[in-house]
Amino acid sequence: MLAPDFALFFVYPSLLKLAKDLIGLLLLWIIVSIPVYLAAKVFTGGRAHFVQALLATLVGPIIFALVLALGYAITSKVAGGLGIVALFFAFLVWVWVFKATFRTGWIQAFGIAILSVIVGIILIAILEFVGLMFRNVLSSLSTLIILLH
Repeated sequence: MLAPDFALFFVYPSLLKLAKDLIGLLLLWIIVSIPVYLAAKVFTGGRAHFVQALLATLVGPIIFALVLALGYAITSKVAGGLGIVALFFAFLVWVWVFKATFRTGWIQAFGIAILSVIVGIILIAILEFVGLMFRNVLSSLSTLIILLH
């Protein structure tokens, strides 16, 4: 009878960590969606909904990563690694996600992409100022960019 109790002792911390990580991921997803929502409100004349921003921030990075990986694979075989071309097409597909999600034109979708980055930087600065953001977030972002390269 001692063995099952002892085994549960080692299972619960990993379940708690998983729950904590999932809650953190959900909160991060919501926070990242705020700048997209605000930018979309500006460029759609107020027609944007927060659920659309959540969808765009869920689908956008996945498609971006897939196109970027595929682009790197293709350009490394064809042209010796034209990473900037892969990055351009990945960004273009991400803008297309904004275009499709918010039912806008290409220019409005591009505006949503640019303005959401600007609003995101401002949001990070505000969160940093009030002490809700860690300084290593930017270094984590740069690490991610290096890993994608």
